[in-house]
Amino acid sequence: MKANQFQALLIILSCIAAYLIPFELFLFSYVVLGSLHYLTELAWLHEKKYFTSSAKPELITIFICAIIVSVSYVCYRLGFDVRSVLPFWNAQYSTHFIFLAFALSFSAIFIKKRKDKIILLIIVVIGVYLLRNQFYYLLLIGLLLPTLIHVFVFTGIFMLVGIKKNPSFWAKACFIIFIVCSISFWLIPVSLPTLSEKIKSNYFLSGFDMLNKVFIALFDGTVFNEENKELIFESSFSIKIQRFVAFAYTYHYLNWFSKVRIIAWHKVNKLRLIFAILLWLIALGVYFYDFKTGILTLYFLSMLHVLMEFPLNMQSFQILIKK
Repeated sequence: MKANQFQALLIILSCIAAYLIPFELFLFSYVVLGSLHYLTELAWLHEKKYFTSSAKPELITIFICAIIVSVSYVCYRLGFDVRSVLPFWNAQYSTHFIFLAFALSFSAIFIKKRKDKIILLIIVVIGVYLLRNQFYYLLLIGLLLPTLIHVFVFTGIFMLVGIKKNPSFWAKACFIIFIVCSISFWLIPVSLPTLSEKIKSNYFLSGFDMLNKVFIALFDGTVFNEENKELIFESSFSIKIQRFVAFAYTYHYLNWFSKVRIIAWHKVNKLRLIFAILLWLIALGVYFYDFKTGILTLYFLSMLHVLMEFPLNMQSFQILIKK
């Protein structure tokens, strides 16, 4: 079976599994596949110099942004008020640092002159100030960019880059199947799944219930509280959301692991690769010991790999727009 035919099979299998067990599939993919993905991709990105060898200030700043966003999130989940240490801190600042990392990645790939980089930074600061309280800015950058945009939109862009480089029938077919499967989740009626209390509890602990809640609030007008929080397991619209989320995350990870020969992510320093696998096994042990501890412990790697991948995302945009 050729590479693109195998990709088509993975897309279809991910789609079927997302229909059958949306919450269970997401948790499995995020915990087991996701943690190995973070570690192996970070090792690969490091070997590739994050696809930009002349932008060390940007890369260092992106790394710092990942630390700030991660610390803020972990403190929030642990109930620690950062303002007790930093009175000026606002929870929305995490969104601004994600946006800063995105803008710096744009600068690293598209802008060469230092003067132009400074001008862009000034524009970004002004833009953040003007948009700081805008709901859709906070939604797009703070919630969607490091989650669904990362695993779905950028995956689609990588597929388009592959088509541009090799416009074969199966490459195009994979992208079409990917889009059709994604649309199908919103069109096909759903039946409510039967979930164990453990699955429900772990899903809340993952923090991804926020995606369901925000989309239901936007399109259905339902506002969640402690009394009706389990509506995300009982709403047909929420199940559609979850099927799409589970599909997007699962195929995103499978796409990475299945392209080992194409992008050669395994051809990194052997000690670094072994260390990544050992950390993955330790991470699984932490998850098994206590799920919430695993989520919070691995959050930094999750956010770091998202932000450090931005230059590669920008490079993919660059390839697409070139004639």
